[in-house]
Amino acid sequence: VLGRFTLLEVLGRGGAGVVYRGRDGLTGDEVAIKTLGKPSDRDRARLRREAELLATVVHPGVVRLHAIEQEDDELFLVLELV
Repeated sequence: VLGRFTLLEVLGRGGAGVVYRGRDGLTGDEVAIKTLGKPSDRDRARLRREAELLATVVHPGVVRLHAIEQEDDELFLVLELV
């Protein structure tokens, strides 16, 4: 559990981290949760920049950003699940 979000299953792994299927405990919606594991300061800055850019885009071909969260040293993006 990451704050109000519950991790359900791993959707994919890559060089930058892991993407999980999750559930928003507030709305009940399924979401994608992108994590970086143990990010460096540079990784953290990159993920925050990604979130800032996603927040400005409204397009049917681009996933919607629900939230950016931090728990302990882990940073994660909560995205629309497609």
